[in-house]
Amino acid sequence: MDSSDLTHPNAKEVNASFPTQRSSFSYSSGNEPRRMSSFGTQKHAPVAPGQEQLQSVNESTPIVKRSESSRRQYHSTDSLRNRDSGSGDAPRKDSTQRDSGDDHQNPQSNSAPKASWYSRMADRYGSLELENKGSVARDHLALERTFLAWLRTSLAFASIGIAVTQLFRLNTASTGNTSGAEASSHGLPPLLSPPFYDPAAIRATSTSARLRSIGKPLGTTFIGVAILILLVGFHRYFESQYWIIRGKFPASRGSIALIAFVAAALIIAALVVILAISPNAVEDPQRAIGYLQIECACQRFNISEKCKPNYGGCVDGRRSVPIELLDVAGLVPGAHQGRGLGNKFLDDLRHADALIHVVDVSGTTDAEGKATRGYDPSQDIEWLRSEIVRWVLGNLMQKWGSIKRRHVAIKSTAVDTLQNQFSGYGSTTSIVARCLDRIGLKEPLENWSEETIERVVESFIEEKFPTVFALNKIDHPDADKNISKIAKMQDPKSIVLCSAISEVFLRRLAKQNYIKYIEGSEYLDTREDLIDMGDPDGGGLKEMDEKLKNRVENLKDMVLYRFGSTGVVQCLTRAAELLGLVPVFPVRNVHTFASGAGSAVFRDCVLVKKNSTVGDVAHKVMGDVPISYIEGVGGIRVSEDEIVQVGRHDVLSFKPGR
Repeated sequence: MDSSDLTHPNAKEVNASFPTQRSSFSYSSGNEPRRMSSFGTQKHAPVAPGQEQLQSVNESTPIVKRSESSRRQYHSTDSLRNRDSGSGDAPRKDSTQRDSGDDHQNPQSNSAPKASWYSRMADRYGSLELENKGSVARDHLALERTFLAWLRTSLAFASIGIAVTQLFRLNTASTGNTSGAEASSHGLPPLLSPPFYDPAAIRATSTSARLRSIGKPLGTTFIGVAILILLVGFHRYFESQYWIIRGKFPASRGSIALIAFVAAALIIAALVVILAISPNAVEDPQRAIGYLQIECACQRFNISEKCKPNYGGCVDGRRSVPIELLDVAGLVPGAHQGRGLGNKFLDDLRHADALIHVVDVSGTTDAEGKATRGYDPSQDIEWLRSEIVRWVLGNLMQKWGSIKRRHVAIKSTAVDTLQNQFSGYGSTTSIVARCLDRIGLKEPLENWSEETIERVVESFIEEKFPTVFALNKIDHPDADKNISKIAKMQDPKSIVLCSAISEVFLRRLAKQNYIKYIEGSEYLDTREDLIDMGDPDGGGLKEMDEKLKNRVENLKDMVLYRFGSTGVVQCLTRAAELLGLVPVFPVRNVHTFASGAGSAVFRDCVLVKKNSTVGDVAHKVMGDVPISYIEGVGGIRVSEDEIVQVGRHDVLSFKPGR
């Protein structure tokens, strides 16, 4: 140990004790000697200035007298660097400085009492007074700017977390939980104005629901990373300051690597989760569930009170059967040539059994989806059908040469050859045969011209994809002339007049208990209507103000009484009629119509195409399970070749076995 660390230039008296294992020193700069006491058998006698006396003691823990001034003083970076390097040019200590503070700054003096945790925290994170020499100010200002950079990074991650949470949050309180007072006082939106509700805003698909379900944990994770970054920045600031005072600087390799790893892992995880939930979120069609209304078999047997379907519902014999819907919005003219999103949307159509083409008969939207006035909506019907035909025709003509050569080589029939090509569109041999019979084509396939092939494709599209034209916005003043024009061009059986905005409006009022309304019905009941019919309580319905009453009356006159319904439910009904769907009710017991041990009846319902046999239904319901026999109503055995019809062989019990 250097003697320069043990002497003070102005020292009048020095007491030194050398314990057995550790050493402690006490300095005095005044005229009177400073005494230091310790536990031991020997006493320390004062010595002359500049002399040292070695004494043997039994204890190594000194008791140091507190200085008159408790204010901490710190030296500049240069002075501390000189002292740590062992230089004898130690700075002059002020007489008011504590001895313990000096011992704390001297790394070779470790016999001082261990400070409490809060004292250590105060020493580490307390304020400092440094001599502004050299690069002291510049170094510490750089530290402050570095901490502000950590703070900005933390705030950025926190902002991302809040944005993600709000972006994916499902907010249904504004529509589902609106009280009657709010709806009455603030008023509902105008009845038949287009901005009332955007259908895309109220449609909740499975993909969007799953995305919203991860929004909260994903946003919370970003906020958690923000807190971590702030803590790391806080620690780095004081750690760097601690070492800069001592002439050193710790490189932040570990903290930078930690933050980089956490941020990269979070971003990659978010990307993987979103892609796993919706790999083609932009291009995939929107999927939802609609409900086809049919007459349930429970009404036929007068047991409606026991009918409890596994899926859908049944009210007074009116059953709702779930149907999967695909919204393929976004088709534009020229899609078969790659315009817009190209054939991707067209390719989604091949999974459908029927098409519902929603046409804006108000003429306020053009083929590109842009707002306009006076547009002819019949053009939409023409170009959509043309796009589908050209899409299938293009796929067929690309390989028509090889198709024709193979057809001749194996001596196949036209039905079999076309079925091999149309199977990817969900076609069957019977569909291909009907499409050829529709046009009465007898010419051999190898002699077909391009015009003949196009006729075959058009016939196939009509047979494979029966289309319902939902003429929407029938309440618009310009709708009548457009409806008349389309009715002259299309089969009336394929046209449904509808007002989607009216259906949404009525369902909202029914949910808020202002009216009683059955979806797809021609009638609705208000509180006044029920009171007039003899119900003094008005069915428990809420009272409507005059403004809301006028809207309901206008809707009755302009839509319900004029067209018979809003037409939304009738779109699925008409599509089922074009497909010839027949509801079949599989049961376990044909006497009680129960499907299990409970008393509920007609729990299941399946839809099959017209002319389907009992064997087809058995295969659809039971799969490859071998069937011993099949029973109908009353326990009568039914042949697998029997045709299924409404009211005949539509309640069946399949008995497995060989």
